[in-house]
Amino acid sequence: MRALRWLIALLIAGSWLFVATPAQAAGDDTVDRFDVSARLDADGYLQVTETIVLRFGASSGRHGLQRTLTVREPDRDQAGNDTGMDMVLKVDEVSVTSPSGASDQTQLTYEGQGTRTEGLRIRVGDPNRTITDPTATYVISYRVLGLVRSPGGVDQLYWDVTGSGMPRIVAASAHVVVPGGAQQVFCSAARPGLTQDCKTVTRTPDGTAQFAADDITPGEVMTVGVGLVPGMVKNNTPILEPDATKANEEQLAVAGAFGFWSLVLSTLAALVVPFIGWRRIRRDTTDFRFADLPPGVLPAAGESNQETRSDPRIEIPVAFSPPALSVSEAGYLADGKTEVRDTAATLVSLAVQGAVRLNLSKTKSVELVDRSRASGRIEKAVLRALFPNKSKGNTTLELGQSWRFNNVHSAVTNGVELSSRQGQWWAREPVAGQGWVDLDAIIKAIVGGVMIIVVAAIAVVFLGTFGVGVVLVAAGTIPFLVVGFVTWLVVRAKRAKGQRSGVGRALTDQVVGFRTYLATAEAEQLQFEEGEDIFSKYLPWAIAFGLTERWTQVCRRLVDLGRLPAEAPAWYAGAGWDLSQLTGELNDFGNSVDAASTPISSGSSSSYSSSDSGFGSSSSAFDGGGFSGGGGGGGDLGSW
Repeated sequence: MRALRWLIALLIAGSWLFVATPAQAAGDDTVDRFDVSARLDADGYLQVTETIVLRFGASSGRHGLQRTLTVREPDRDQAGNDTGMDMVLKVDEVSVTSPSGASDQTQLTYEGQGTRTEGLRIRVGDPNRTITDPTATYVISYRVLGLVRSPGGVDQLYWDVTGSGMPRIVAASAHVVVPGGAQQVFCSAARPGLTQDCKTVTRTPDGTAQFAADDITPGEVMTVGVGLVPGMVKNNTPILEPDATKANEEQLAVAGAFGFWSLVLSTLAALVVPFIGWRRIRRDTTDFRFADLPPGVLPAAGESNQETRSDPRIEIPVAFSPPALSVSEAGYLADGKTEVRDTAATLVSLAVQGAVRLNLSKTKSVELVDRSRASGRIEKAVLRALFPNKSKGNTTLELGQSWRFNNVHSAVTNGVELSSRQGQWWAREPVAGQGWVDLDAIIKAIVGGVMIIVVAAIAVVFLGTFGVGVVLVAAGTIPFLVVGFVTWLVVRAKRAKGQRSGVGRALTDQVVGFRTYLATAEAEQLQFEEGEDIFSKYLPWAIAFGLTERWTQVCRRLVDLGRLPAEAPAWYAGAGWDLSQLTGELNDFGNSVDAASTPISSGSSSSYSSSDSGFGSSSSAFDGGGFSGGGGGGGDLGSW
């Protein structure tokens, strides 16, 4: 009966997943102040009081505050490897007030239960009442156990005061009191895994630790460390529990009962369903090409040529110069989608043209030089997105501080799609966002499968022999459904790449031919005019093709041979020109473009996922190893 109760509970939980509507936080929330007062007692409990001044968006219609505290995450060793254990933070004694007069009606729910990333959601506000003032102040008090650790024998409180999922925090502070007084102090406000000193890191004469940081942007974490007097605090080790997702013996027994039937029937289904899928893929994804023309050749103006399905065995000739396309258009033709590296390549192309200069040092930025030097339609659109014509005085943008980079990626995407339609590159256009994994469909399929198993188990218990028959019939359909679902995912992902027309295939052949040239040419084989900066000329293409490191190595050889100058090109504004270091700088630049081009939501949903990487029992705030996101805690914050 215990197993039956578990199955019924799982059925109810699965049904809830279909109907639950997750809350969405306002994307323009801002935290004016995030002040924390914390006191660690001798038993290892941290008494926390958070005072939050939340600024809602204009005409927000929001009900109040939503704060999620991390209570479970996978444990990792110093190398970042999963230890197979989970770190648990025990949070209790939660209370909320609102000095500003907003509703302090509070609802507590656990998100992600049964997974390795679990959070305690504190939802404050009245669902029948909206906030009319621009700001509201909330005071959240709670107690948490499990934040103290002693790596290398050094007792310490290592705590993520804020989380990377929070909106912009204008000003944050933390006031921490520990038994015996703080022996060491540490504070960083940066993206997880990085270190950036806080504005204030002090230890008062009575041993109180005080920290402050300004302008914590979405994606950054304020992490503090406080060294403790050895032996003053009990429970000085993290709370570790086995991986929460490992199946228990009852679950394994149920899975084993159906395993044999699934295996047999899946084998039979695999003989038919994938074959049908393969025929669909072949029909809908094989490109067309011009029947009587070599690869990469377009019909002359005014001439038409019959199109036929392309033979994938055709050898594409090497092209010794780039096609008459922009780098982003070439990337779109090659991949069937616009990636962030295409945007990064376009920015480098603008720099090579002389329109902008790129600072590839620690603070990545783009500086406007000469707007008229942008030569292509897409490049001009990117430049307008970065530096609108009406803007005055703002000629330098840091990648981590400007929302305009999201518009830049949109400008690249819209530009290549316009070129595609005008040039009739596709017989069937690619579908953006459709990859191998459709998370929503997979979740529904998994939940549906679990519900079928649960219903079958209940039928066996209550219907006896008849129930066994129902289970066997149902088990016979499961393998077919699984194979059919997987085949559908594969067909969907393949079809999402589109089907090129004869024009699109010819242009793609030119792109592939030039990519082969950059991927195989050696320095001694390159032919270019004296004084020509071939490195900069082809660098955007190397970035778009994912060949940055190889192209840099080839050109470093050209410098050694005396065929290229060792001086930095005009578009480069870094700490020091060094081709051996440039690949890493460009990779960091691409990652920064990726981060700046991706909007960070401050909302939460019915499942919880912590992005504050580095949460591991062996990491330390001291001895040179401290970094943001390395402690316990963090979580999300937003409105609802």
